[in-house]
Amino acid sequence: MREELKVAGIVLGGQEYKEKDMLITIFTVEIGKISASMRGVKLSKAKLKIFAQSFCMAEFVLSKTGQFYTIISAQLIDDFLDITKDMDAYCIGNMILEIDNLMMKPGIVSQQLFLTTIKSLRAIVHEKIKPKMVASKFLLEVMNTSGNGWQFTTCSSCGSKYISDVFLDLLNGNLCCRNCASYESVALSRSEFNGLKLINNCSVDSLKTLKLKDGLVSSCFNLLVNNFQVQNEYKIKSLIL
Repeated sequence: MREELKVAGIVLGGQEYKEKDMLITIFTVEIGKISASMRGVKLSKAKLKIFAQSFCMAEFVLSKTGQFYTIISAQLIDDFLDITKDMDAYCIGNMILEIDNLMMKPGIVSQQLFLTTIKSLRAIVHEKIKPKMVASKFLLEVMNTSGNGWQFTTCSSCGSKYISDVFLDLLNGNLCCRNCASYESVALSRSEFNGLKLINNCSVDSLKTLKLKDGLVSSCFNLLVNNFQVQNEYKIKSLIL
């Protein structure tokens, strides 16, 4: 039985499907991540061509037959395509979409992750906030959303307040004190710890108020990326140039 539904979503990517069609992966607010066919979109004059591009955010009208979706029409909300004008911003944007694609399993709905994704892309493209700072906030929010957020006040293992050194334990992905650090722990400098804490406690919209040096932002970003890859046993392909 065929039914129609309307969803708001952002295109995570696509692949060729048959001679003139494409199969598009969309992260939607209402029904999570789906794959939908877009017929005739590879033709030069196809009206829906723009909606097959990654970073395109739109309201999609879908036809559903069983478990299969087909895009009937779409109305643009935001395309974020200016992100392609800066290589660093483009890599970070692709990283965000790649992580969404990894974390969102079919049938799972996460309005919080969707909102964080859109706010992050808007911060990079429209607000011109440092891409790695936005990406650091995004990774921290991914951890918070999954229930694995970092504690910046007390050690995650013994519960004591941080007095001096703070470590990132890559065995469990948590912050801890020196006494609880394992052989897989990485020491954070005081500036790294404070920088991560500031980013964590700041909303995406307010990141532009943070006055952090580029070197510190890169260091915080690298720590978060390394932790994400270790905890998820996954290599982020968007950052491999």
